[in-house]
Amino acid sequence: MNPVLQAFVTSANHAFTHEDGATLGKLFVFTPSTVSELSRRISASDDFDQYTSYITDPVYAQTTHVYLTYVRDSQYVSAETGHGQLCRLAELLTVALTAANNGWLVQVVRAVALALCVQAQWAFASTGDAAVYTQTATRLLQLLIVALGDTGPEHTSKKRVAVAVAGLLLRVSLRTSAAPGAYAGKALEARSLLDSSSVPRRDKVSFMYWLGRYYLVCYNIDAARIQLDRAFSMCPAWHYHNKRTILRYLFVANMICGRLPSHELLEKYDMEGVYYQLVACFRAGDLAGFQNVLVDHMDMFRKQGNFLVL
Repeated sequence: MNPVLQAFVTSANHAFTHEDGATLGKLFVFTPSTVSELSRRISASDDFDQYTSYITDPVYAQTTHVYLTYVRDSQYVSAETGHGQLCRLAELLTVALTAANNGWLVQVVRAVALALCVQAQWAFASTGDAAVYTQTATRLLQLLIVALGDTGPEHTSKKRVAVAVAGLLLRVSLRTSAAPGAYAGKALEARSLLDSSSVPRRDKVSFMYWLGRYYLVCYNIDAARIQLDRAFSMCPAWHYHNKRTILRYLFVANMICGRLPSHELLEKYDMEGVYYQLVACFRAGDLAGFQNVLVDHMDMFRKQGNFLVL
């Protein structure tokens, strides 16, 4: 018997039995260093059934089995295979989340949803097959429908994870244009939860960022500016990289509305270069110069999805 596997399954079974979402959140982790270390310690095991059979609920047993398989195989299987394993994990969690009073699962659901999106990016980079994004969007939509449908008390509601999942659904839709508009439309329903005290600030900031970007590509500039401005203001000052990322898109929305940033703001977030050139041309009414700056940095703005908008 592998003592690491035995301890993991014992802890997972105890957490499932006692509806301990916090402990599950510490077990079902997807950070590369944690996955790599756990994979190394269970790599010799090829029969997880002898361990997970002690988990009485079949859905929870399968969930644990699939997670351990994903971790063990992560060092040598393709990114596409890993994505398939996480899709299965998301499917099982959707079934588990459907049960009444299972709001304690939200921490694990959030972690799996994020890992699924990251794995989809790796799979797409490896294969170029946009089908992985469609599959991801489908799984996220299923989770979102269940989360939004909860009518229980706010502090234990499944809706606490809806904003996080909705933001990821918008992210997938924007990155590939593979997700049908109906997917994004469902994600927009999470806007009603932005004022909820039960939703973590990080989820609100992430959702408003992706919502702002969604509005931007839909040319709903005013709505984009409002969401991106809220995301920028709510994002903590110490998250310098995140605030800089938000500012890139807020810059575009504001410029289209005739609002230009100060040189001090651009300097603070190390954006003086191309952005300062665009501001200078805009202020001077130099259309030719503005177009030249865009063309000279076309690859960067296309990668951001801002070229056509500008």
